[in-house]
Amino acid sequence: MTTRQFTQQWVQNYGVRAYQTRPLNQAVAHAYASFAEQYPEWVAALFDEYFLTHQAVPLLTRAAEEGNLFDPVELAKAWSEQLTWFNEQHRQSIIADLIPVAANFLHTFEEEWSTVSARM
Repeated sequence: MTTRQFTQQWVQNYGVRAYQTRPLNQAVAHAYASFAEQYPEWVAALFDEYFLTHQAVPLLTRAAEEGNLFDPVELAKAWSEQLTWFNEQHRQSIIADLIPVAANFLHTFEEEWSTVSARM
């Protein structure tokens, strides 16, 4: 494969990925707007738009593509992985506190996702 062919293939693949993730990103943004008003303390704790659009989107994309339920435990663990923890017991305690909050975000996200994906 020549450099030109490789570049053309990469651009085509990037365009497909961008098109496929645009609705998902839109659903994340809408769900986050509601979430941020309800849980400003978690937004301040880095369960924020950056986390959701960078670390969480791959998890959400995989679940959406596979038709699986969105998992609040997996989302809470992903959030914890962006931080440095010196005490595993404390980390597990914070994850346990975050799971119902993550479930609330995912519930809102699922509503947004069903609305957005119905338009596709």
